[in-house]
Amino acid sequence: MKVAELEKALIELGVDPLAFSINGARDGEDQLRLENDRGLWYLYYYERGQRHDRGLFYYEEEACTRLYEILKNDSIARRR
Repeated sequence: MKVAELEKALIELGVDPLAFSINGARDGEDQLRLENDRGLWYLYYYERGQRHDRGLFYYEEEACTRLYEILKNDSIARRR
């Protein structure tokens, strides 16, 4: 899965759009963020102005799959 498919898949899964941000698309607190910086993919949890790293990935597909899996298993992030 790539970024272009990820957001759609998360919304279809019933994940609250405020629970995540992809490449800075949403600014907020208490959310998982996935960002590409010079070819590396960073996955982290952002809370109260602090960044808590969850993973570093070399491939977009790996990073997207990991974010999807985390949110799929997070009953708080899912609205349904």
